[in-house]
Amino acid sequence: MPDTRTATSGAREAVVVVRRRWRYLVAAVLASVAVAAAISFTTEPRYRATTDLTYVKQPDIASALAGSAPLTSTIEVQQQVQTYASLMTSADMRRRAEERLGLGPLERLGVEVSAEAVPDTSILRITATAPEPALAQQVANGYAEAFIEWRKGVVVDQYRAAERLVLDKIRRYTPEQVAARDPGYVQLVGRLQDLRVLRASATGNFAVAARAALPTEPYVPQHLRDLILGLAIGLLAGIGLVVLAEQLDVRIHDSDELADALALPVLGRVPRVATGEADTSAVRGDLSGPLAEAFRILRGNLEFADIDGHARSVMVTSAVQGEGKSTTVANLALAVAMAGRRVVAVDCDLRRARLHRAFGLRNAVGLSNVLTGKVGLEEALQDVELPSPAGGDVRPGSLRVLTSGPLPPNPGEIAGSQRLGELLRELAGQADLVLIDAAPLLVVGDAAALAR
Repeated sequence: MPDTRTATSGAREAVVVVRRRWRYLVAAVLASVAVAAAISFTTEPRYRATTDLTYVKQPDIASALAGSAPLTSTIEVQQQVQTYASLMTSADMRRRAEERLGLGPLERLGVEVSAEAVPDTSILRITATAPEPALAQQVANGYAEAFIEWRKGVVVDQYRAAERLVLDKIRRYTPEQVAARDPGYVQLVGRLQDLRVLRASATGNFAVAARAALPTEPYVPQHLRDLILGLAIGLLAGIGLVVLAEQLDVRIHDSDELADALALPVLGRVPRVATGEADTSAVRGDLSGPLAEAFRILRGNLEFADIDGHARSVMVTSAVQGEGKSTTVANLALAVAMAGRRVVAVDCDLRRARLHRAFGLRNAVGLSNVLTGKVGLEEALQDVELPSPAGGDVRPGSLRVLTSGPLPPNPGEIAGSQRLGELLRELAGQADLVLIDAAPLLVVGDAAALAR
C-alpha cells in the first residue's frame, strides 16, 4: 500500500514552497494571461465553413462494359474518399475552383482550403477559412461544386470513350448479322444503351450531403479559449519558476527546513521581538505573555532533550548579527533560573558584546579580564535579581552573568584558546547550566572554535 504519510508530507511541502514563492507564480500567470489577451484581441477574426460530400456508388467503366455490379466494399470506398481528399488541395483543383467562383486568386483574399476524409465514413469534408463569414461559406460551397463538376466531367468523358469503343465494335457487324440479330451484336447494342444511360445520370461519384452554413462566430480568435490557454501556460511556467527558484535558493527559510538540514529536532520557536537591542522584557515583563511562555517551552524542551542531565553548557549563536541570539540567551537564562536552577550566562561574543545591555549590567570587568588573569572569576561574575514567579510555588534559583569585559584585539585566538575552555568547564562545575552567547557563525569562526 502507498505510504499516505509520505504523500501528505510531500503535499504539505509543496504548499509551503508555493506560499513562499507565490510572487513568481502570480507574475507568470499575469504575464501569460496578458500576452494571451493581447494576441487574442489583436488577431484578425477568421471564419470557418465546411461542406460535406458523400460518395455515391456508380459502376466504373470496366463494370459497365462487363455488366457487373458497382463498387461495394466499404474499405475500397473509404480509400477512394481518402484519395480524392488528397487531390482536393492540388493546384489544378484550386484553379478550377477559382474559375468557378470568379473571385480571383484565393490566396490574395486570405482564404485557406483543406479537405479530409471523415474517419469510418464515406464523407469528404471541405473546409474553407476566410476573413469574412460569407466568403468562407461561398468558397466552401464553390469548391465542392467545382470538384463535383470536375469529377462528373471526368466520368462523362470515360463513358463517351467507352461508347466509341462499343460503336466501333458494332460497325464491324455486317448488315446480314444485324438483320439476323446476332447475339454478339445484340449484346453490344445493350451495353451501348447502358453506357448512354449512365452517362446521362453521371454524378462523378460525389454528391453534396450538407452545404456550408454561414458562420456566426469566428473560428479564431476565441477569447475565452485563449485566456484559459494563457492561464494554463502561466500556471505551468509559474510552477517551473517556483521549482527553479527553490532549487537555486540555498537559504534556510524556517525552522522545519533547518531541522531537516541538520537532522536535529526543533527545541522551540520564539516570536520576533520588535526591539533593536537585546533585552529581557520577554520574561521580566508579562510573565504570562506569549513571549515568556515561548522561553518556558524552550526551557522545558532543553530539559527533555538532556533528560540524563549530562549537558551542562549550551552555546547559542546565529547566522548573522541582529537575529536575537543575545536576547535568547538573556531570556532563556531568566526562564531556567526562575525554575529553580543555578544558571551562569557568559558573553563570549568578543566582537560585538550585547549581553550586559540585556541585563543592564556594567561591562568594565568581564571575560577578557579573567582570561588575562587581571581579575578573578568570582570578582567578574555579576548577580542578577530574578523576578518573583507567579503564585510563589516555585523557589527561584540563581542567575550570574559573566559579561565580555573590554573587547580584545584578538577575539578569534581567545575563542579557540585552552584557557577559555578550562574557564567554561569551571563554570559548568559551579552551575546547573551555563549559557554561552557566541559570535555569529557566518561572520567569524569564533563559534566554531568554541564548539570544538
